[in-house]
Amino acid sequence: MALFSLFISCEGIGSFSTQLRAENPYEAIRSFLGTSQLNHFLSAHPEWPQDFALRDVYAFIPLEGLANLYFCGLGQKGKYVQIHLVQTVQRSSATKRYCGPRRKSVTLR
Repeated sequence: MALFSLFISCEGIGSFSTQLRAENPYEAIRSFLGTSQLNHFLSAHPEWPQDFALRDVYAFIPLEGLANLYFCGLGQKGKYVQIHLVQTVQRSSATKRYCGPRRKSVTLR
């Protein structure tokens, strides 16, 4: 299973982030909405709906030109939640700082 980082922003009241494992980005949203994290965050704001669910998704799109980055929008009763999902790549070792390709130094003429 892949590790997804979710960055959740609730218009006008704040944001938070979380991580979870899922087979794909769609399952990551389904799994996130199955937890109480969003409702817990919104509980301090009684003017916000406390029952966001899959039925409230108005957009779910991969961000063009970017690998493993998605946008999901939720809306209910004029209140909107924006979620950016990133499929996170884990380090291959705790002792290594970077596991991606090495950049070579080039001189531009």
